[in-house]
Amino acid sequence: MKLQLGERLKTLRRERGITQERLAEALGVSCQSVSRWELAACYPDIELLPAIANYFDITLDSLVGMAEIRSEARRREIFTTALNHERREDWTAAMAVLHDALRLFPNDDGLLSELALVLAKTGDRQDRAEAIRLSEKVLDRSTNEKLRSTVRANLCFLYRDSGQCEKAAALGCTLPHIWECREVLLPDLVPEDERPAVAARSLNIAAQVLRDVTGGRPISFSLGYRMEEGSDTEPLRSCLQQAEML
Repeated sequence: MKLQLGERLKTLRRERGITQERLAEALGVSCQSVSRWELAACYPDIELLPAIANYFDITLDSLVGMAEIRSEARRREIFTTALNHERREDWTAAMAVLHDALRLFPNDDGLLSELALVLAKTGDRQDRAEAIRLSEKVLDRSTNEKLRSTVRANLCFLYRDSGQCEKAAALGCTLPHIWECREVLLPDLVPEDERPAVAARSLNIAAQVLRDVTGGRPISFSLGYRMEEGSDTEPLRSCLQQAEML
C-alpha cells in the first residue's frame, strides 16, 4: 500500500500555479527530487514533511492523505483484496497485503487477527508460532466481543496443532456453549411465522458442522416430535431431508 503523497503534492502545486523549480528552491532541494516525489519514485525525507505542509499551509495529515487512509472504504478494500488471495490459497500474497496494511494501521486488531488466520494456514511452524503471538496480542487488548470470540476459536486449533493440547482445551472451555449460539436462540426470537425457516437454516448449519466433526459419517438423531407433510413445519422437514437427517 503506497501513500498518495506524490499525487497530492502535484495537485497542490498545480492548484497554486507553482512550478517544480520554485518548490524545489523553497525547500532547498533539486528540481529532480520534486519530480521523483511526484512520480512516486521515492518519498521526501521525513524531516521535510513539516516544511512542505507549511509551504502549502495545510496539515501533515492532509499532506499525506490520512483521511483517505483512515476511511472505512479503504479498510474494506484491504480486507477484500486479502480475502480474494485467501480464496485462491495464495497465502504469500494475502500476507503481503496484510503486512503492508499493518504499516499504516499498526493497532488494527481486525488486521492482526486476519493475518494470524492466514499464517495458521501455511503449515509452517514459524508461521504458526507468529499466529499464536498475534492472536494472544489481540485477546490481551481487544474489547470487541465478536472479534475475541473468533480469535479464541482459531487460537484453540493453533494451540492444538503446536502440541499445546492442555492450553487448547482450557481455552476451548471459555468459549460459549451451544445453548448461547445464535442458531439455537434465533428460532425463539423471530415472529412465529418465520420460525420454521429460521430453524431450518440453523439445523442445516448444525448438520454441516456435525459432518465435519464426524468426518462425513452419517448423522441421525431424534427430534422428539413428528413433522407431518403439509404442516407448518414443512420447510423444516424439507431442510432436514436435504441434509439427510430424517
